[in-house]
Amino acid sequence: MQSSRSPIEITYQRRAEEFAAAEDRYKTRDRVMPRVRFALFAIAVAAIALAWKNGQTWLGFVGGGVPLAGFFAAVVYHERVRARLECNRLLRQINQQAIARLKRDWAGLPDASVSVPPQHQALAGDLDLFGRASLFHWLGSAVTPVGVRVLRDWLLEPVRPDQIERRQQAVAELAPHLELRETLMLEGRLLADRGRATERFTEWAEGPAWLAARRWLLWPIRAAAATALLMLLLPWFRVVPVQFSALALLAVVLANVLITVLFGGFVHEIFSLVNLRRGEVARYLRIFQLMESMPQSSSELVALKEEAMGIGGGVLVRLRQLNRIALLAMVHRSALLFVFVYLPLQLLFLYDFHVLSVLEAWQTRYGRFVRGWFLALGKFEALASLARLAHDHPGWAMPRVVESADRFQAKGLGHPLLPDATRVANDVEIGPAGSFLLVTGSNMSGKSTSCVQSASTRFSHRRVRPSAPRAWSCRRSCWPPACGSATRSSMACRSTWPN
Repeated sequence: MQSSRSPIEITYQRRAEEFAAAEDRYKTRDRVMPRVRFALFAIAVAAIALAWKNGQTWLGFVGGGVPLAGFFAAVVYHERVRARLECNRLLRQINQQAIARLKRDWAGLPDASVSVPPQHQALAGDLDLFGRASLFHWLGSAVTPVGVRVLRDWLLEPVRPDQIERRQQAVAELAPHLELRETLMLEGRLLADRGRATERFTEWAEGPAWLAARRWLLWPIRAAAATALLMLLLPWFRVVPVQFSALALLAVVLANVLITVLFGGFVHEIFSLVNLRRGEVARYLRIFQLMESMPQSSSELVALKEEAMGIGGGVLVRLRQLNRIALLAMVHRSALLFVFVYLPLQLLFLYDFHVLSVLEAWQTRYGRFVRGWFLALGKFEALASLARLAHDHPGWAMPRVVESADRFQAKGLGHPLLPDATRVANDVEIGPAGSFLLVTGSNMSGKSTSCVQSASTRFSHRRVRPSAPRAWSCRRSCWPPACGSATRSSMACRSTWPN
């Protein structure tokens, strides 16, 4: 049984088992940590209460402080355990789905629905390009919406032969980098809302600044913050009485509460739109760091990296700036920081509004570059999807496109959506113009499959995809051969090469 599996499948199976074992270990820790947290907190409370009862307050702070510090450390560690648990669960799924792709087990693959432009729907249906058990379903390891659209467009839109060759070189260069490609898939699946948050982030980046458009609100916010700061500092220098300072601070707090009630919802909505408080910017940063670490000897990968790292001062520099702003917005995530840091800052200085002001300054300077950065990421995802295909089927050939030739030739051509055990390969030659290939046979003998595999291969050679023939030469970029039924026992594939 073991010997019947390919080395690629054995690799994926081994990795799936390793990630499953790590997942089980983190599940055990995840079950234990709530009890540890409760025990530490209970010990801290008991120590403080006992010391307070005996009149030894300082001993209570010392005796209760140690387990309380352990409690907060356990909270942080538990969050990391849950994060590692989720990572190992997703990596196990990624490798199990890779095995499903090898076996063409469509039930084991995630949904790969994508909208198809009306002008391409008829052709896409004939060639099984989209939908369940389709070429896109098989290829589609892209996660972000822009990556999905780029891969879809690459399957539909023709490109020049020199662009085909550049993509092929990039795919061949990325194919051996299994860890890089799986980490890219992992980070994409960890994005909020299956990556659709990137669309909302892009829309926000290109949209108008909410607070900057309300200057009548900016001045009260700044005045309240300046007043609060003065009322905190002036009593120290004996400029104003403490009582006056306290009354002024109370007035500022009441005004800030009113502003927060009236407008704070809009601020939090923007933070939610950008996923500022959920660590999403850090995930974007890690994904683009993967792009920076990718190999770059091929011209396509060099151009792709320049597209992301060159515009707007470089995506890594700008996202690091944005991540620092996001850290300011995340200060309330900890209960301790919320009570002792965030709440006083918000009540006295309208902290959230000042963070939003800094965020919108970033938006104004660099928001126009965001779509270009994510488009480069989408192209990287599409190339990684094709590189996975090249990695999983090292015996498959890349098309060779020759402008001057007048025919389509392939040796050992098989339908890519059929598993290796049932795929029947044939040598195919179609052309020159005016000739046709007649395929005969009994019912259910594979005539339609033969024509569809020729047509889909003929169609996809205009992009980049490796395909099932052992060797082939696709000579001139054009539409695939038209296939029509001749009789109940034959199929005719007519050449449609342009003159």
